[in-house]
Amino acid sequence: GWSNAEDQAPNDGTQWADSDGDGYFDNSGGTMPDACPSVPGNSTAANRYGCPDTDGDGWDDAIDVLPNLPSQWSDQDGDGYGDN
Repeated sequence: GWSNAEDQAPNDGTQWADSDGDGYFDNSGGTMPDACPSVPGNSTAANRYGCPDTDGDGWDDAIDVLPNLPSQWSDQDGDGYGDN
């Protein structure tokens, strides 16, 4: 294990390090793992924690087809207009 002095998540036995400092921890098998452990972010949707989310809608920019529109994240028909 990790000593509390070295443990960045002392209250979570499944996590201990946060390389990018975004508050989501690096162990992919642990609680709420950081999907982008080397890049700080604030995404929370679709179990993609800690990835960049430009518009703040919770969706990781990598899977948000409209990353600059906070009310939209899906465009299933590809027309450029969101489905939400």
